[in-house]
Amino acid sequence: MSEKPFIHLFKTSIGFYFFDVNTDSIIKVSKETYDKLKNYSENENDENVKRLKDRGLLRPNKERIVKHPETDYLTYYFETNLNSLLLQVTQNCNQRCSYCTYSGGYNNRVHCNKKMSFETAKKGIDMILQHSKDSEELYLGFYGGEPLLEKKLIERCIEYIENNVEGKKIHYNMTTNATLLTDDVMELLVNHKVALLVSLDGPSDIHNRNRGFANGEGDPHSIIIKNLKRFKQKYSGYFNEYVSFNTVFNGMDSYTSIDSYFTDNDLFQENTFMSTLISDNYSKKENEISDTFIEEGKYASFLQWLAYLGRLKDFKSKILETRFERINTLRKDKQYGDQIELPYCSHHNGNCIPGMHKIFMNVTGDFYPCEKVSECSKACKIGSIDSGFDMNKIQKLLNIELLTKQECHECWAYEYCMMCLLEADDIEQLSKKRILERCQDIRSEIESMFKDYCLCRELEERKKQVMM
Repeated sequence: MSEKPFIHLFKTSIGFYFFDVNTDSIIKVSKETYDKLKNYSENENDENVKRLKDRGLLRPNKERIVKHPETDYLTYYFETNLNSLLLQVTQNCNQRCSYCTYSGGYNNRVHCNKKMSFETAKKGIDMILQHSKDSEELYLGFYGGEPLLEKKLIERCIEYIENNVEGKKIHYNMTTNATLLTDDVMELLVNHKVALLVSLDGPSDIHNRNRGFANGEGDPHSIIIKNLKRFKQKYSGYFNEYVSFNTVFNGMDSYTSIDSYFTDNDLFQENTFMSTLISDNYSKKENEISDTFIEEGKYASFLQWLAYLGRLKDFKSKILETRFERINTLRKDKQYGDQIELPYCSHHNGNCIPGMHKIFMNVTGDFYPCEKVSECSKACKIGSIDSGFDMNKIQKLLNIELLTKQECHECWAYEYCMMCLLEADDIEQLSKKRILERCQDIRSEIESMFKDYCLCRELEERKKQVMM
């Protein structure tokens, strides 16, 4: 008897498929073949199954060595190819959002009056300049707390890097609550083309319930909208191109109310939106999601499918408008035959290269892989501006799969894994238990994306046939 093939079977409303892990291929089959693959040991000599095997499919899983393919290049990357630095210019904020990771409900620091000195910021900028010899572009970001509390420091940082950089294009970015968008701030952002990510959760009742001012007074939502309207009126070109929005769902509000608010508002028609649920990473309690929120979200998704099929002409959703773009790029440039089998030496595709995607430097000069990592984490601190990079730590974080080698090598979703350091970090060390608790959700998410991808692909083919 031959070994069991390394595949994953799934079906949509219009087809039957299997994902062949070794060749990274999604293959459509008949229901008859699908059923036979479900009982492979009894049907491995079936003619249809044998034809698939003759195409190089249905190979078994093989033992592999765990090693991230970028491991041997870490020294090069950190010596000459860094390109992104995110400065935490302050740990203070003029708001106290209930679900903020600095609110006290998470295993993280809390808001305080600490702020970055220009000397520390200058050291960080010097570091990225010194270690970016082979990078043609640089990305400098500003983060908080609320970064616009330190507008003067931001101005000095921009001036310093522009006076000292040679032959590189600089991109700036900032995350803000938009309550401090004065005319001077707007001019600064526009003059330097700072990509702005604005936190806005929906209509006033929903936004203000979770995002109040630190002093407990005022109406944050009305201030934000007033600022944004003035911003768009004065600098419409910049506003439409460089301003995007991040919406955090708390899971207990009305999905429909939030989506309608953004979709029907002329202010946001040219802007892109990101949306997430309140993060459970490092949270001291599990966040709730109501049945109503889930049902409304599924209904909006259903309407979007109808619109995609051309059966619902007037449906729009700012929250969902980039969904099909994400689905169709899931397997962009993947062609059957590009890969024969999984590499003998490999690593799952979840985590980025710590510090390579971006370096988050907090107010005291400590380095973390990104701003989402808890600043209390001993496991994910990768160095400091004074001590340099801890390359042994970075290599360990990069090869996180070593914690779950056996489980990962038996998982069909291996090459599409979304497992991040955040989900493995228990502050003191990386936790195998935490990783495995997240695995089933990740597999479900990947299967759902595969189904959506196949459905889109089938419908596109049918459209083409109708038009011919």
